[in-house]
Amino acid sequence: MYHTKGFVRQRGSLVFEDAIKYYDIKNPNYNGIRGNWQGNNSNYIDGASDNFKAFKNTKLTTKTIEEAAFETWTGKQAYKQGFTKATVITDNDNLVLIEFTKQ
Repeated sequence: MYHTKGFVRQRGSLVFEDAIKYYDIKNPNYNGIRGNWQGNNSNYIDGASDNFKAFKNTKLTTKTIEEAAFETWTGKQAYKQGFTKATVITDNDNLVLIEFTKQ
């Protein structure tokens, strides 16, 4: 955690971890989490989210699609929380949807 002009900001990994803890308590039977990564969105400086770019770039190497999913920031956080399977739902020029689940 760090302070910025009177506001307390948490690192993204802590927010992710807290979200998983919340769902573990509120809905212990949830099946997984979904990554929704956009490749054509004006909210991003170059139009694509970091996860979208990381997934697409890693996919160009010899890695499998599942390995590419776990090379993203979200994939790394999901893996730390015990999500060891990644299933690609959609993969096109504008959108990648991936479900991370526990086996």
